[in-house]
Amino acid sequence: MVRACQILSLAGACLIVFALPSHAEIGIRGAGGRVGLDVVQSEDTRFLVGGQVDIGTLLSPSLHVEPNFEFGKGLDERGEEKRVYSFNLALKYVLEEEKTRVFGYFSGEVGVNVFSAVLFQGVAAGQQGQASVVWSRKTDVRSSLNVVPIGLGRKLARGRAQAFCELKLVFGDEESDTSFRVSAGVGFLIK
Repeated sequence: MVRACQILSLAGACLIVFALPSHAEIGIRGAGGRVGLDVVQSEDTRFLVGGQVDIGTLLSPSLHVEPNFEFGKGLDERGEEKRVYSFNLALKYVLEEEKTRVFGYFSGEVGVNVFSAVLFQGVAAGQQGQASVVWSRKTDVRSSLNVVPIGLGRKLARGRAQAFCELKLVFGDEESDTSFRVSAGVGFLIK
């Protein structure tokens, strides 16, 4: 899975550099923030915050390149604290009419996820007979393929900002990394 994500990332970079049509616009067009919930299993729900940057269009004025970052924190199925840092490269296709304020979109993403968990190791005796709790931190890096089958947006402030809500399916390397994510946020146009 990691190898496939690396190959897809390299292919995407080559597409950006070598296959830009005349209507492609590369450059920061907008940025925004997001909040949401990441449901992995019934006992493992994480609250997440993050942001995204619209860095232009490719092949069509409706196909946007949007890297995003998400940080999630919650308890895993064993009740231990788990933090997830997700870095995703998204291709987002916007279904938009110029004169409407509401629009839909869907996207596909390649992601790199850094999992960090605090693990309880036990109790150890200190130098003077005092007991101390021993903790350790486990960090793991994994890849994911993400799909946003349903995304809805609404233009705000005469089109200079937009609010959005999306449903994201995250397919990870392991079953415990696969999740259903609901996010909402606001983006602001820069260009």
